[in-house]
Amino acid sequence: MEPGKLEVILAAIGPRVLGVGAEEFIVDLSADPQVKALLPGQGTKQGPESLTQVMDGVAVVDVTGTLVHRSSWMDAMSGLCSYERISAELDQAAANPNVHAILLNLNSPGGEVSGMFEMADRIASLRGKGKPIYAIAADCACSAAYFLGAACEKFYATEGAITGSIGIVFAHLDSSEADKMAGIKVTHIHAGACKVDGNRHEPLSDAAKSTLQQHVDQTAAVMFGRVDKYRGLALGSAQATEAAVYVGAAAEGFKIIDGIRSTRAVLAELRSKRGSTPQSQFNGGSTATKPKEKQMELGQALAALAAVMKERDALRIDLTEARAQIAVAIEAQRAEIIEKHVRAGRVTPAVRADVTDMAKSMAPEELDARLAKWPTHLRPVATGKIDANPGTEGVDPLALLNSKAKEIQAGKPGTTFPDAFADACKQNPALYKEYREATALATTSQRTEKKGRS
Repeated sequence: MEPGKLEVILAAIGPRVLGVGAEEFIVDLSADPQVKALLPGQGTKQGPESLTQVMDGVAVVDVTGTLVHRSSWMDAMSGLCSYERISAELDQAAANPNVHAILLNLNSPGGEVSGMFEMADRIASLRGKGKPIYAIAADCACSAAYFLGAACEKFYATEGAITGSIGIVFAHLDSSEADKMAGIKVTHIHAGACKVDGNRHEPLSDAAKSTLQQHVDQTAAVMFGRVDKYRGLALGSAQATEAAVYVGAAAEGFKIIDGIRSTRAVLAELRSKRGSTPQSQFNGGSTATKPKEKQMELGQALAALAAVMKERDALRIDLTEARAQIAVAIEAQRAEIIEKHVRAGRVTPAVRADVTDMAKSMAPEELDARLAKWPTHLRPVATGKIDANPGTEGVDPLALLNSKAKEIQAGKPGTTFPDAFADACKQNPALYKEYREATALATTSQRTEKKGRS
């Protein structure tokens, strides 16, 4: 954490840590507006509110206050922002189909080491996944807050923002003198020589200080290495800053930020990236395509698309023509099969129209097989000619005339059956004569039979 902010926080929580009233503590809380700002305010809403605001497809995650690993609904009242909550907000933004980019709006002096590395890795894991993730130091992004910003693809700062303080600090509070003044004596009963090292009720021993310094150095080494990796810097660059704090453009010279931008400008850049190709992870630089190159790529893509559509349309036309030719060929094949069976005497001209209608729903092979088994009593005398008038010997003339009448009626929609029957008789005089003779013979027989009964 940035040292000045750390002093303010210690001043705010000091009375509670020491167990004494504010009036007995060396800092007057009511006189310091920075300290007062950290204390719970009246009328503060008790409940979590979203840190994220989606604007034109960009999810802006507001990271404000001291960073801690976990906390409760008192985050806002206590000026805290937890890594746990930031991670949840990022997960929602990454899963939201209406979000195409993410911006961390940083306004924090830093915070706890616990959870910091995991949070930065979570941010880095979103890089190159189709949704650009940027950060901007709107007011202050120091220490742990800077570390989160460094994990993003791009990290900008506003002109007056404070960045840097890349390092680790551990504060030991020695309240032994305050204990004496208050008449308090604390005795620790413990197992293990190092169990109570660093407790606040006695001065820090040299051995305990050395151990704590080792912990700080080890943690700082991890932080420095991660910053160099995230930012694409040479190894040791982050450590070389010696945890210095920079204002505005001063940070650019050390490449710990990508430049000075307003929040509005960064939002505009992210809006323009809708549908762009994701950057590779940890590239440490910009891979944005120039406008002219984008226009050329778009033109080439449109030309390729037009060619594909033209080829598709040509294939559709060819397929339609092929289907039509196949249909004509099949129809001709059916007609040939019917003619073959007419020649063979299996199909009479009277039922040819019925056979043609039946053939429309049949494959040529199936039609040929069915006509070959045509009932014998319906077969006329084979003549071997298509237009020959088949013989009618042994066939009921009335049945044949009725069949021809149906054929005429089918060919002339709207014709009544009596009219069709009359036309059939006119067109087949021999058959009609045979029918009349058979009718007359039947009538004479009926009359003779009737007289015999009388």
